[in-house]
Formats: sequence, structure tokens, C-alpha cells
Amino acid sequence: MDELADKGFARRLGVSNFSVELMKEAQGRLDHAKIAASQIEYNLIERSAEKDIIPFCQKNGIKVIAYRPLARGGLANSQNKVLEALAEKYHKTPAQIALNWITSKDIAAIPKAGSIAHLRENYGALEWRMSEEDYIAL
Repeated sequence: MDELADKGFARRLGVSNFSVELMKEAQGRLDHAKIAASQIEYNLIERSAEKDIIPFCQKNGIKVIAYRPLARGGLANSQNKVLEALAEKYHKTPAQIALNWITSKDIAAIPKAGSIAHLRENYGALEWRMSEEDYIAL
């Protein structure tokens, strides 16, 4: 990958599901390129990356990209009282609340968009903010 970046065939390098140790090892093997993005499973349910991966990436200028940000639809159809209350408070769907929570952390989310309606719903998670207390509640 380093050679491809050096020759101009790749502008940025990304990794997926790498631990902090693997990212350090990979970066240590690169002479001309830098890891620019790390794709991980991250959502309101799966938050283990908060312990080490996300802080490492943010400290080292590596963009975090969350896949399964809606936990395979589990958050979109959630019966979670906090999620439901916030959806009502902000006139949004539970999925929009969950996606907004992720993007508020400067983490990119790649939710499934199997239809135009899903795409529009996902877009509705952007360009607004909840109160800090509500982010903390989640």
C-alpha cells in the first residue's frame, strides 16, 4: 500500500477492524503514506471502540467511519425509552437520533440506504444538534 501511495495510485489509506496495536504496526511499516481512516462497528449498542480505538484515531488524525451505525436496524426499531423520548422531543426518528449521536462525535456513519425513503431519513440526521445533556443521556 505504501508503494501504491508513493506512485500516486492511492491518495489515502484506510483500515477496517484494526485494533490500536494493528494500526500502530501498519503505520510503522509505511514510509510514504499515513493511515487516514479506520472503519469500525460503532453504534449506541456496540461502543467498545470508545475505550481505545476512537481516542487513538482522534489523537492521530485518523478519521473514524462507523459501519452498522443502526445496529442492523435494531436502533431504528428500538423500544429504548430514552431514544424514543429524544425522537419525540426533536421531531426525528430513532434512527435519526442514533445517527446524529454518532456524527456529533466527528465520526462518519455509513448506514444502509435500501430505498429513497431510507436515504432521506438518514439525511435528516444531519445539520442539527441535540443539547449536550441529551447526548450524554444516550
